[in-house]
Parts: sequence; C-alpha cells; structure tokens
Amino acid sequence: MLAIIITFLIALIDGYHSWLYSRALSNAHNIEQVLSLYYASLARGDDDPQARREFEVAILAHRFGRISGIGKFHLKSLREPRPRLVILCLYVTLWFARLHPECL
Repeated sequence: MLAIIITFLIALIDGYHSWLYSRALSNAHNIEQVLSLYYASLARGDDDPQARREFEVAILAHRFGRISGIGKFHLKSLREPRPRLVILCLYVTLWFARLHPECL
C-alpha cells in the first residue's frame, strides 16, 4: 500500500514538472516566432515594410518574462504532459511491474 502511495506522489510531481516543461517549450516556440519575424524584417529591410510591421505587432503582443505566461497549475493540467510517450511508457511499465513482480 505504501508503494502505491509513493508511486502516486512521484507521478504527481513528475506530472507537474512535465507540465512546466510543456509551458516552457511553448514559451520558447513563441520567442522563436518573434525572432524569426525580426530576422525577416532585417533581411528585407526597406524593401518590405509589411515584414517590419509583422515584427512590431508580434513584439508588442508577446508577454515577456519566464513566469508571466505559465499560469496556475491545476490537476487537470496533468493532461498536458511532455514528452507524453516517455511518461506513458514509464508509468505503464511501473504498473506492469507492480502487477507482475515475478518478471523482475
């Protein structure tokens, strides 16, 4: 019984950290999008004023800071783990090992 409780707590902590990772990854993708628009506006220069405008709109819309875009953690946030396949394989393996300890 203690092993089940400990596994559940580790899964909860693991889920929280994978949620944080997914938020940080999303923030990094947004920053890369703004940077790509910036580089496009530099490359095109005065030839394409629309590129400069797209960058200005993106930079004004972006919320800076690592913490500002994370939001609050809720239990339903556990549905957003990253990397999903690794987490799923890990906990299916742990569940199988719990049910069939003789295989270890």
